Amino acid sequence: MVDLEKGLNYKAESVVLFQRLSVIVCDLVLLYGVYRLSKNFSMGFKERVLMWVLVVWSPGLVIVDHMHFQYNGFLLGLLMMSISYLMEGRDLMGIIVGKDLLRGFGRISVLGAVVVAVFAAAYGPFVYHGQMQQVISRMFPFGRGLCHAYWAPNFWVFYIILDKGLAFLLRKLGLNIPVPAASFTGGLVGDSSPFAILPQVTPLTTFIMVLLALFPCLIKIWKNPQPRSAARWIAYAYMCGFLFGWHVHEKASLHFVIPLAIVAGNSLEDARHYFLLSIVSCYSLFPLLYEAQEYPIKGGFHVGWIGRCYLFGLLVVEIWAKTDYGIHLIHNPSRRRQIL
Repeated sequence: MVDLEKGLNYKAESVVLFQRLSVIVCDLVLLYGVYRLSKNFSMGFKERVLMWVLVVWSPGLVIVDHMHFQYNGFLLGLLMMSISYLMEGRDLMGIIVGKDLLRGFGRISVLGAVVVAVFAAAYGPFVYHGQMQQVISRMFPFGRGLCHAYWAPNFWVFYIILDKGLAFLLRKLGLNIPVPAASFTGGLVGDSSPFAILPQVTPLTTFIMVLLALFPCLIKIWKNPQPRSAARWIAYAYMCGFLFGWHVHEKASLHFVIPLAIVAGNSLEDARHYFLLSIVSCYSLFPLLYEAQEYPIKGGFHVGWIGRCYLFGLLVVEIWAKTDYGIHLIHNPSRRRQIL
């Protein structure tokens, strides 16, 4: 099963059963994270139900975890537990299962020590066995090109399209523009295409762009830390990495869609942002279900999710907020009210 070549299409029933059951069991962490958050937010019964539905019934999580066999629900459950601890003012517990940013040198020192301890526990065995280079090469796949084999709908898609379009037009005008031999999205080490016209993008370039995009959020947190806004800040930070990061996977959209689901019932802005991004996220995961018999499944997921958003008022909010009165209400906090 673990053989890199012979184990590629390994499909023993016992392995499939283990994968299915282990994913289901790990989802208990996700359920507990939602439970803790639903207790910490001051919201009514409908808002609590909305949070449970948007997180637990997320089509993206169903596709990635229960059909693609991964464990994102477990990790997102830890993230939501971390957010709940931060909202309670339990910073050390929050940083053990997540991460935090607060002012004060003494406090930062304590939190820093906890971070070091967590990293030592997580990566110590790999260092001991001399396998840390393997971990780093998988965490930072710089040799695999700017984009993943399944494109994440981010900034670099438009950059690549612009480069392709310019190269096509210049060839039509008679200029000798070389045609790259490799693909932008091959996904294999060393199998990536250089840009024909636009400047080349390096991992350092993407790091700087992510950092610049993060600055407004980091400055706001530093000046006015508010634990109850942690879900929004985390969603914003993940979105910066998704939009400008190097070799971003399509399923990384879950990292900001799920935190936004936590606050979707709190305000008009949150509801609008969540509705749009959740639909885009669900659609971007479709390439994971590539077989013909899976087309009705992913189509049903998408249509069903839009219908569910309509039943909970999110689609109505998205349409209504585009009217003159809706725009006026959104930009006047004194007149704003909860949507549910």
